[in-house]
Amino acid sequence: MGVSRVSKSAHAGVHCMASTSLMTARLRDPVNSICPNAESMRKLYHNREGAQGQYAKAFWRNRPLTIEPGDRSQSSGPAAFAALTTLYTVHMDVYDFDGTLYRGDSTADFLRHCIRRHPRAALTLPLTGIAAVACFGMRVIDKTRFKGVLYRLLRYVPAIDEEIARFWRANEERIAGPCRPRPGDVVISASPEFLLRGVCEKRGLILIASQVDPVTGLVLGPNCSNDEKTARFRSAFPGAEIERFYSDSHDDDPLASIAKQAYFVRGDELVPWERAL
Repeated sequence: MGVSRVSKSAHAGVHCMASTSLMTARLRDPVNSICPNAESMRKLYHNREGAQGQYAKAFWRNRPLTIEPGDRSQSSGPAAFAALTTLYTVHMDVYDFDGTLYRGDSTADFLRHCIRRHPRAALTLPLTGIAAVACFGMRVIDKTRFKGVLYRLLRYVPAIDEEIARFWRANEERIAGPCRPRPGDVVISASPEFLLRGVCEKRGLILIASQVDPVTGLVLGPNCSNDEKTARFRSAFPGAEIERFYSDSHDDDPLASIAKQAYFVRGDELVPWERAL
């Protein structure tokens, strides 16, 4: 269901030519288009770090491009994505994770898993309860500060990577539902990046998520929700457009508002966003 593609911007003034037969022979995906100096761009992308680098690896692995033989463009350097989007508009499918790709709340499920395996972690629950009231009841602290308290229980979990692997062995089957993301699509989640990284990489998905130290539980940046998701997407992919967006929560209205198409996930049903308001 997911699609990522590159299409030429109307203002770019770049003309790439190739015969229909060549395009048919070289392109495995009909939504791909012609990119000047594809090999140079491929090298640029692979040098990127973070979300752009993830996108590059998935994009080039699955979407070979043809180029105009006479093109002599030699763009290179760390501003690869920005350089590409100057000439082309990148269209991406974007997904929420919890309740959208994963049936449930992966963070809550993982923390419960940790408490069952390491009961001393439950010592943090009274303070977490107070923080929850302050955040969701009294609204005197934000979600970032609340999660800073919540994740303190990670300090009682030794060998965190092993626990993450054990958790997904038992719960990976819950990544199910009506959405079918493809390699190169983007997941944006409020859950911690360390928890989702492995299952997203396994599927070739680019992950943007909350930054949390898995050993200390320290929150290293704003909670990746609401407007922060939009800001993180714009930062990772300047000039990109969201072709389709999928989520189960109206907390994601900001991302839905900038997508060409947005779908609300209700169980096994996809509802156009405007009908879910």
